[in-house]
This record gives sequence, structure tokens and C-alpha cells, in this order.
Amino acid sequence: MLTFPLSIAVLAKHPAEKTENGTVDHSMMDHSQMHQSRPVLPEYPVPEIELGIVPDAVSGYNLTLRVAHFNLIPPQLRTIEKKVQPGEEPGGVEEGHAHLYVNGTKIQRLYGRYVHLPGTLFNPGINQITVTLNDHEHQNLSIQNRDIQATLTINTRKDDFLQFAYTSSPIRN
Repeated sequence: MLTFPLSIAVLAKHPAEKTENGTVDHSMMDHSQMHQSRPVLPEYPVPEIELGIVPDAVSGYNLTLRVAHFNLIPPQLRTIEKKVQPGEEPGGVEEGHAHLYVNGTKIQRLYGRYVHLPGTLFNPGINQITVTLNDHEHQNLSIQNRDIQATLTINTRKDDFLQFAYTSSPIRN
């Protein structure tokens, strides 16, 4: 997988809209700016992330999320404490979930490695898929003030559709 020092962003911003009953509908908002970042706890190894993508046989694409030093898990199955007491061995890794964005719009949380992306999520031509690693309070995990994330840029009009791949924390095995 190719890595680049900077990703090319193609972000679609959608303002919040009021529903018929006057409440705000957040489903079309760009949530990428709503989540605060927090550094990886110093007692844990830095999480690593990479993405893979293949066309689906019927429609859209199948995305694979590969992580190291990160426990991708629903919040109901938490296993670590957020605070390690002085003198205790942490003996673990960061845990949480991932956030999936297509063209800057948050699509869903990910608790597993594989997800189908329907073709309806994509514009004709250039599209960007980004996955961030998040704790269960939805804070983006970061290292040296950079969010831990991976981004793919694809062109739906080309057979060789993968244009760029970027990760802020590549897997080093």
C-alpha cells in the first residue's frame, strides 16, 4: 500500500437541517469537526491503521480495516480502565471503535474489520474514504497532535480506481 505525507481532501459539508417537529437533524452534518482529539495514553503502544478496498461483485466496494495495537470493540464489551494507577502495569492497548467518512460525511461507526460501501455513497469520479480511530467517548485518538486515521482516494470512473492511499500511523510488522 502506498503512503503519502499528506492526503488530498475532497470534503462535502452539509449543514444541519431542522425536521418537521423543529429538532435538528444531524444526519447530514459533517461530523469530522465535532470530535475532539486526545493523545494515545502513554502507557499504551501507538495504534496503527491501514485500509484496503476492492470492488464488490454486485455494487459499490468492500472496505477492509486493518489495525494493530488497538482493540476494535463495541462499548458494551470494554475491557480496560481509562486511568492506570501509579505503579500498575497497563497490560493492554487502546480500545474503541472507528468512524467511517465518505467525502467528509460521517457514514457510521465500525466495530469490525469489514464493511460494504454501497455504490450510492459515491459521486461519479473522485471520492475520499477516511477512517479514524476513536475511543468510546468518540474522541479521535492522536499521536503528536495528528489524528490516527487512514484515507483512500478512489476514482469510480476508472478500472484502476485506487488513486491514493494515506495513513498517519502505518502498520509496521
